[in-house]
Amino acid sequence: MVNSILIVTNIEAKGRKGAIVAMVKGTVAEDIIAVLKRVPERSRKRVQEVTMDMALTCNWLLNDVL
Repeated sequence: MVNSILIVTNIEAKGRKGAIVAMVKGTVAEDIIAVLKRVPERSRKRVQEVTMDMALTCNWLLNDVL
């Protein structure tokens, strides 16, 4: 049973086309990293803000992906 979904959004899209960048089910960092690495590096380098609530898992994957 998956009780967590990570949603990566582009705030500049303001809810329109391109607003959802990625959606990942689960909390296993390796799985999340694998999906986020499919997002072009150019897009990942433009990240300006991160809101998180999974503490240690998020810190680890953000350091690896962004």
